[in-house]
Amino acid sequence: MTKKMVHLKIGELLDKQGVSTAELVERTGVAYNTALGLRRGAVARIDLDVLARICEALNVEPGELFELVDTVEKK
Repeated sequence: MTKKMVHLKIGELLDKQGVSTAELVERTGVAYNTALGLRRGAVARIDLDVLARICEALNVEPGELFELVDTVEKK
């Protein structure tokens, strides 16, 4: 059975733009561990203020940071 999941594309955008985690920290003011979790997509939630700072830093719209994907649900 498939289930939908929101996939965070921040890491892909950072790689595409050649932006390091440290540079994201500098541009946004978020903690390094937060930026690293966002890059890896290893976060359960994201604050709207942080989302806005990331959008501004990467010059993207919020919708460009997310993708709805199918996952396989384990029995």
